[in-house]
Amino acid sequence: AARVAAAAGDGPAPAAGGAPPAGASPAPSTSAPTSVPAAPAAPAAPMAAQVQAEAERALIAREFQSHYYSMLRDKAHQAQFFYYDESVVSRCSPRDLSTMPLAVGQAAINAKILSSGLAGSETSVLSLDHQEAPGGILVVAAGNVRLASEPAPRRFVQTFLLVKRSGSFFIRNDVHRLLDVPPIAAAAVPGAAVPSPHAMPPAQRGGPNGIAQAQDPAVLQAVAASPQGPMPVAGGGAAR
Repeated sequence: AARVAAAAGDGPAPAAGGAPPAGASPAPSTSAPTSVPAAPAAPAAPMAAQVQAEAERALIAREFQSHYYSMLRDKAHQAQFFYYDESVVSRCSPRDLSTMPLAVGQAAINAKILSSGLAGSETSVLSLDHQEAPGGILVVAAGNVRLASEPAPRRFVQTFLLVKRSGSFFIRNDVHRLLDVPPIAAAAVPGAAVPSPHAMPPAQRGGPNGIAQAQDPAVLQAVAASPQGPMPVAGGGAAR
């Protein structure tokens, strides 16, 4: 039959299965067209919302450290109300920096604060950093602290994990580390450096450090007006 079709001038017949004869137009495709890649999904949170959230965390960190160190200086026995029953605190003794015993719960933390030499201390925060953390904010403060029993300041670093409970921020974890040996002990060691009284700027009574003084006056007013105890929530209100 193929030979007959060729002799009749119809051209070669297609092979069984199917390639079209030479010179013939290809049959239209019945397959679906190639899909175009979808545009990338929009970010879950707009950039403006992320910037706003970061600004709020920075404000909470500044407000917290101002309120906390003021409390240690003026009413250390009430600093326990920054914590709750599951809170954990690490403190070294001012005379022994080699150990960091733990205290868990408000009562134990209160005893630890009052025995650590920090009651009545003057704190100057020279750097304040923060990060978002699951359920809260991680805050790291570093600077100088002058204990009430010592004439010269010492360097320190303190790390807090703030978590939100019932609309207010409380301290879940707190590690305070003195970085310098006691001035008397240092003076007894030949060549040891004794911290200078001029190593830090004097703390201002209106705020414990320069960072607090740089805050918005409205924020400072809210801190001053808040009840002594757990820090107020950013934007107003105090912990109950």
